[in-house]
Amino acid sequence: MNLTQGLQYGFITQELEMVLPQLMRQFVQPPTQDSSGNIITPQVNFTAIAYQPLIALLIAGYKEHQQQIDSLADLINNNAYPLKQPLQSMTVTLSNQASIILNQNDPNPFAQNTTITYSIPDEVKNAQLLIYDNNGTILKTITINEKGQAVF
Repeated sequence: MNLTQGLQYGFITQELEMVLPQLMRQFVQPPTQDSSGNIITPQVNFTAIAYQPLIALLIAGYKEHQQQIDSLADLINNNAYPLKQPLQSMTVTLSNQASIILNQNDPNPFAQNTTITYSIPDEVKNAQLLIYDNNGTILKTITINEKGQAVF
């Protein structure tokens, strides 16, 4: 096909065709023959991409995304969306000492290990700690046997 030697960059036509089929062109490279008419290389049918309109579409998309980025940056710079403030610790006194307490894990976020403190009144018969992922799927169920204040 007389392609240049070395590393080549481009799109996979089957992937681009699903999004922009109008940019696909069908081509036929005729067979090459020697002086006696013997076929040296067979005919090749291939799909090519019209890159000129693709470049214009990519630039237009880039400009649109840049406008969105600039707009969001303006919102942030003008404090339209205030950033989360760091959590501050406080002391809480419960009026019902017989309530179940599950404290925030520490540290949060964590990589390998974390500590969760809790308090379960003596009259509670069964207690479990359920750990969920971001999709709401239960990852682990832990049965808690210790009553009173404890650390998990």
